[in-house]
Amino acid sequence: MDLARGRGSNVALIRDGDALKGFAGWVELGAADGEFYGSPFVAGDRQAADALIDHLEQRASSLGVAWIRVSCWPEERAKAEALEARGFRPAFDFIHLSLEVGAPNIDATVPRGIWTVSTEDVDHAAIAELGNLCFAGVANAPPLGPGEVRDIWTSPTLCARMTQLWGDTKGRLLAFLTADQDGTIDAVAVHPDAQRQGIARAMLLNAYNAAVSEEVPRLRVVIADHNEPSLALHRAVGFAEDERCVVWQL
Repeated sequence: MDLARGRGSNVALIRDGDALKGFAGWVELGAADGEFYGSPFVAGDRQAADALIDHLEQRASSLGVAWIRVSCWPEERAKAEALEARGFRPAFDFIHLSLEVGAPNIDATVPRGIWTVSTEDVDHAAIAELGNLCFAGVANAPPLGPGEVRDIWTSPTLCARMTQLWGDTKGRLLAFLTADQDGTIDAVAVHPDAQRQGIARAMLLNAYNAAVSEEVPRLRVVIADHNEPSLALHRAVGFAEDERCVVWQL
């Protein structure tokens, strides 16, 4: 029901009588740049998978996009068979990592000249600009406008204590981290000019400390397998791999 999926309008259900056989949502935010994402995508059998792929292809074709991406877990055999039969091919893996939260808090040293900024009255356009710069070329990270950013930063599922916004003494926004109340870290972004100063590490440690206070049992994050800098950062903080899913592309 989020803004990225048209608050429910970008959703298809497959039914057999009263039985739900499958469902799919899709994201069109990157359609202008040729990107189209089928997510979530759950099929109870091969017939449901084929029907949902038909629906996604028709919608993607109407938008004139360059490709479609759908993720698939190892146990989703019928779905994987349907994707392969339709010409989808594995593009990369999404690695799911987690970190168990417990006392004591970890000391997070803040780099000199960098300050936390209040998240209560944020400039959504400035955050969108920073995020689009940081995530340019990152898999499954379509550019966002101020409206989408506002939707994220005002979401009732957002954890205010873990979510952070950082800037410098000149008032420039340099970094942000967004996290949900269930401990999922959705985004970690640092301006290219401010990287390699320990900002991302400090934000993750601050998120950990906030999770301790909020009694969140575990932090979770999903990272593409080719994003080595992000994987190295999270592993250095203590995140460990739980599982992987394959992203198929047509």
